[in-house]
Amino acid sequence: MLPYDKELIKKRFALHLDQYNRQSTVQMEICYKMGQLMDKYIDKCVVDGKKGYEIGAGTGFLTRMLLNKFPATSWLVNDMVEQTRSYLNNIIVTSEAVGTELSFFDAEMTPLEDKFALVASSSVVQWFDSLEKYISTISGNIEEGGYFIFSTFGADNFIQITTFTGESAIVYHSVESIEKWANESGFEVLHSEAYCADMQFSSPYEAVRFIKE
Repeated sequence: MLPYDKELIKKRFALHLDQYNRQSTVQMEICYKMGQLMDKYIDKCVVDGKKGYEIGAGTGFLTRMLLNKFPATSWLVNDMVEQTRSYLNNIIVTSEAVGTELSFFDAEMTPLEDKFALVASSSVVQWFDSLEKYISTISGNIEEGGYFIFSTFGADNFIQITTFTGESAIVYHSVESIEKWANESGFEVLHSEAYCADMQFSSPYEAVRFIKE
């Protein structure tokens, strides 16, 4: 697989942030689901007072949840698109988090030296050139007993579109593959699942416009 054109990805997200913030109902639903799983599986005593890292915050769907659930954690909030700053700042200034730093870089290609008690990401890692390699890399940045929680999209994403085009612009991975890579990198998988969120559109044109936005 050829590397993704990250500069093109940055440009297109930057142009459509307002639409993304309004239209991304499935991404919001995913973050809500992740919040439920964090309540069930994450021991706050492990995370409170430590460092946390969010990968690819976007306009802040998951950011708001993380800062509210773990206000005693010092957060490094990352995105590749610097134009997300205003959205994220609005969330940070209204939160009670003890400390939050914004940083704008390609998380996949930028090594970090810090150790984190919680690394979290929602609807981002499908843009990575090698998720397998990244899971191995980030394992070295997680404290003993810490957590890596993330969501991505599966092989059936936009299946109606790929059925007609015969291909997808993004390589999606199965749950089984991701579990395998996690286990090989030393993680204990506490929970994994795949689920489908269906959306209804009045015409193919409306579906394509929604995807664009």
